[in-house]
Amino acid sequence: MRRAVLAIILAGLLMMRFSSVALAAQLRYSSVDESGSTVGGTVYEYYYTSTPKRVYGSSGWESTFQADGTTAYPYEIYLPNEQNPAQYRIHSNYSKDTDACASCHATHTAVGGSLLQWYSVYETCMACHDGTVSTTYNVQQGKLPNGAPTNGGPFGTGNEKYLSYHSVTGAVEHSAAPGGSTVPVEIDGKVVSWGIEFGCTSCHSPHGLGGNARLLHPDPNGVQTQKRYSDFTMYELVKVDPNSSVLYAAYPKKDDGTFDTSAMPYYMLKTYPYEALIFIGSEQDTSATIDNTQGYSLVTLSQAPKVGEKVYATFTPSLRVTMRIQNYLPQTGTEGENITYTGGMSKFCAACHTDYYTTTGYGGQFSEAYRHKVDVYYSGWQTATNLVFEEEGIIMCTTCHLAHGVDQDYWLETLSDEGYDQNNPPEELVGSSNLKRKPNMAVCVTCHGDSTSGYAHEDSVYDSANATYSQEGAEYVGTSQCVSCHQKQYEGWQKTLHSQMVLDNSGILPEAEANWSSGPGSDPYNVSVSDVVYAIGSKWKQRYVIYSSGDYKILPVQWLVGKSDWEDYSAEENWDWNTETWEDTCIACHVTGYNAGTESWVDNGIGCEACHGPGSNHVNTPSHMNVTYPANLSISQQTDLCGSCHVRGQNLKYSVREDVYGFKPGDSLISVFDPYEPQGQTDPYFWPNGDSKLNHQQYNDFVQSNHYQKGIISCVSCHSSHGLNSEGVQLKRTAGQLCSICHDKVMDLDQYMPKAAKSAVPNDVRVHTFFTTHNFKY
Repeated sequence: MRRAVLAIILAGLLMMRFSSVALAAQLRYSSVDESGSTVGGTVYEYYYTSTPKRVYGSSGWESTFQADGTTAYPYEIYLPNEQNPAQYRIHSNYSKDTDACASCHATHTAVGGSLLQWYSVYETCMACHDGTVSTTYNVQQGKLPNGAPTNGGPFGTGNEKYLSYHSVTGAVEHSAAPGGSTVPVEIDGKVVSWGIEFGCTSCHSPHGLGGNARLLHPDPNGVQTQKRYSDFTMYELVKVDPNSSVLYAAYPKKDDGTFDTSAMPYYMLKTYPYEALIFIGSEQDTSATIDNTQGYSLVTLSQAPKVGEKVYATFTPSLRVTMRIQNYLPQTGTEGENITYTGGMSKFCAACHTDYYTTTGYGGQFSEAYRHKVDVYYSGWQTATNLVFEEEGIIMCTTCHLAHGVDQDYWLETLSDEGYDQNNPPEELVGSSNLKRKPNMAVCVTCHGDSTSGYAHEDSVYDSANATYSQEGAEYVGTSQCVSCHQKQYEGWQKTLHSQMVLDNSGILPEAEANWSSGPGSDPYNVSVSDVVYAIGSKWKQRYVIYSSGDYKILPVQWLVGKSDWEDYSAEENWDWNTETWEDTCIACHVTGYNAGTESWVDNGIGCEACHGPGSNHVNTPSHMNVTYPANLSISQQTDLCGSCHVRGQNLKYSVREDVYGFKPGDSLISVFDPYEPQGQTDPYFWPNGDSKLNHQQYNDFVQSNHYQKGIISCVSCHSSHGLNSEGVQLKRTAGQLCSICHDKVMDLDQYMPKAAKSAVPNDVRVHTFFTTHNFKY
């Protein structure tokens, strides 16, 4: 009995001992003060406090971290390997040493979201990086453990002279970034960026995700989420080792679409909230593994693909920032870290400062203002003292700016070789220090020289000084150059028939291909499907182009979609395919940017520059003055622009041509082209009442209408070049809605716009004369 009593007493003492330790592990304070009033709102018995940043030693509470190898948790911030800072790795080694999680998280006694030991992300980061943990980066003062300045500068406390800094406390949102857009970026109708809090984790990934130096975020502001290869855009993987049938990687592509196997493969983000999936053919390989330990992704399949079977992946690629660091995190001596940037820094900054990322151009993503170029070579980089360049002299955002902040003390430490000291401190005279590496205009003068040298204008600002603010001399560059700034317009245009006017061999209609041998004249002409290089059209009819004896020739037969049958083309147009070529007659209305001198063009189909004019000047210097905006043209000019293809007549300069070659948006159509006009009863192109008999004569019709002659309406009043309406038609609204904007009643389309013209079959195209009555029997 006595033994039992002693055992119970001993157990009770042990419980009290461990309970006291548990209670001591995290201090608490009452939510009710001595007078009984609530503290902090809703009444709870106790609040837990965050983990203290003090060390408990034999002499009592001390105010500094001790890297003595003795873990005094919970009275000291827990760091694995605390005596060897180079081996902390609490941010990147957590998957191999889960003990490292305890540096930031607490499973049962967390006070912040995500089980953080501190109330916010900012407090969590500053628990170590405000100087408390003296063996790591002190970002508050911008100091390394040995007292040398960090490369990123200080955040400061708010009292420093000339202090400017990135506000990472969570007080602002990404949309406040200078040079950024306030327009939300959406994916599948969901906003993925801008409306999010800006803090430490906006730029840094606390778990080391992405394979980046400095724990830089692999998806800042969601820019990489927008580039995700999804189920609809799966990315093909390439075999890494010819001796291995299961080792693959995702290599970037060259401009010609082939894989650049000499480049570093993509890094696939694979943890929450990202997901990387591997497919062999169309089947997911759920047992495939992805190894990211080398700074890029190596995929090992669970089984070898079959012969001819391709391997794909859906993934979000990391935005990769690379650099080499020597003298990493020095604990002694006076030398700081030696950092060589090797890629990606400016693109990283541009995730928020979108407008400031300009390379070969001058404008940004959302405005037409000039921007200093980045990611370009500067020949004088080796003599530009105290500026930081990417490897081999590439200008980047952090060439001129610091990532964290700057103040007078930081300048004193880093610019002593430029004559500054305590007796001659740097003074900021132009307002904010703007995260600049040097005060005032000193950053600019370092490269451009001062007034005595004329600011080196001939070498430094030559390109900008010669920017072109007109379309004069511009060349065609192709729709691909427009996409990055005008994504929505591009996506809408892709749905229109303009984008599908000319297709390659793969665009041959399946029904036509299946009946290829049954067409009239197919045997005499002896042309196979594989001989076709281009297919013209797809909705009403389709014609076919071959390349023969150095010329493009249109076959004398065409496929009629409405009849599902072939028809002679030459009978309609008196076309002699043996003597007439596509490039000498009508190609200018089928492609964009056709050059008769070189017999080349930039886009198959009707691309952006067909309506906006040649765009090279606009690409180099985005401005409303060096590109044509059809909305700014007169009613007559707008009609002439559309009429340059939707017309039938004779080219005044090139008698053999049937297109309006040489016309550019804004030109007068009749100065280069003579449109046909109705000639009475026997006219092959018009009915006796003036309505068109044939297709692509909308201009010939429209100029007869009151709509045009009274200067009220042009083609683009109703039609859209950038998309389809709810009925899948290239109109801005439904036809009924468009008419009712001006007319106070529902208009009968068949009365005012009867189908009287022929494209493929009789009466399949509406006329555009808008006569009050169309009582003629077509």
